[in-house]
Amino acid sequence: MARSRRRLARVLSALAVLVLALAAAARFRAAGLPDARIPVLRWGAVADDPGDDPATTAKSLFVDQISDLWNGGFETPSPFRLRLYADWGRPLPEAPVLLRIGEARADLVETNGVEAILAGAGFTAFVDLPCEDVEAGAPGLLSWDDVRAAAKRGTLRFAPCASARTDAALSLEQAVALFRERVGSRPAAVSGPAPSGGAPILFYDGEGVGHWCNGRGKHARCIRGALPSIPVLGGRHAFAVELRQDAVDPALFGTIAVSHPSGANPPPGGKPLVLLVYQKDDPMPIVDETLAEERGDGSLRPADPDETVEAPIPAAPRFPLEVCVYDDTRTILYFRRTLFRNEAKRDPSWRPPVLAPEERLEIEPL
Repeated sequence: MARSRRRLARVLSALAVLVLALAAAARFRAAGLPDARIPVLRWGAVADDPGDDPATTAKSLFVDQISDLWNGGFETPSPFRLRLYADWGRPLPEAPVLLRIGEARADLVETNGVEAILAGAGFTAFVDLPCEDVEAGAPGLLSWDDVRAAAKRGTLRFAPCASARTDAALSLEQAVALFRERVGSRPAAVSGPAPSGGAPILFYDGEGVGHWCNGRGKHARCIRGALPSIPVLGGRHAFAVELRQDAVDPALFGTIAVSHPSGANPPPGGKPLVLLVYQKDDPMPIVDETLAEERGDGSLRPADPDETVEAPIPAAPRFPLEVCVYDDTRTILYFRRTLFRNEAKRDPSWRPPVLAPEERLEIEPL
């Protein structure tokens, strides 16, 4: 009997050593992993009519953007999945993306609101939550009842942030404590200017970068600098596109001219948009142009409102052409239009060539 117990103890000890060795190997592997390039797409607000506000996206366009992400194979990993990656090296989805909503408006949870649109694609999103304003019952915001119900459904994950009011009194740590008191669970993330305990994901507002961190000081384990933030441009996206045919240069079919109204112009400090044009049955674009102007120092500035940007179309393209305008990371599609050959206009600067006398044909009468 004693011998059996000793044998069992040895087996259990060997198993424990094996588990610890595997855990140490997993931690070592995770420490050597490269930074995961996970974009964080941030919408300021989503509304039926955005007007010209670059911080507000039309709901119809939001539906298209979520559909494009779903069709592109993107997935929204949970905070737990990110922790498994950072701590144990478990692979992330092939195309991970984090979605973030900047305003905790009450219409997020309406029947056909943002939550329903995300749920239809199987996505989740983080929502910046000004806990102090929710506590004060600020008009137009989610209530604590809304937050509790949405947190249970799981599509919306809440990130306490500083109040939008100028007389805000709560620190970020106090806002996190208020969230835990009112909702009964810790938040999925926090949004603030500096690291804070109480949530596995931190969004640095000042830097526009999202980090996942666990622990403090030398024990902190982070996906460092790995989550670039991409502000999704709102406002109207009524781009004007014109295909101009060139009858002079045999190497060109012509040019494509693109302009956009003030509602589609990135806010100050924003990144230029990208124009991609595809021909029929070809996955590679025949036009890849940044809608920008070069500054004196070589950097690019976004094109001004209603400024026309032209790009050459090579000779003999296969119609129809698909015209697309993306953000600078080519993740979010803002505009798409199909152009057919009969829509091409003659370049107004073109004139029939004047032939030299020796090139003219002499037609003899019959």
